[in-house]
Amino acid sequence: MTDHPIDFSSLDPRRDPDRFDGLIRHVVARGLPPPVSPLTWGLARLFAPGFATALALALVFGALAMRQTVAHEPGGDSATATTDTGPFAFASWAADGSDDPWTDLEMLRR
Repeated sequence: MTDHPIDFSSLDPRRDPDRFDGLIRHVVARGLPPPVSPLTWGLARLFAPGFATALALALVFGALAMRQTVAHEPGGDSATATTDTGPFAFASWAADGSDDPWTDLEMLRR
């Protein structure tokens, strides 16, 4: 053990308050996200309803497509089976398995 105490004065934040405040500002600035510009915020507010509508439509049509594929599976329930007048009947020619899809397309045009 020594008789000389350890000098902790260099760690005292009150010794150089400007330097200490600068360090705090630097740490806080690096932790905060960059500010949003008014243009970015305005564009987000402008297109948000369109994005929400597109998401809702994608979910609805995805659910309808899943329902349609479940209804046409071999072990599908006859109560949930739908006819070809469903929402995806226009594409039934592609899954029909006929030899000439162009003939089916001509039939759909009439």
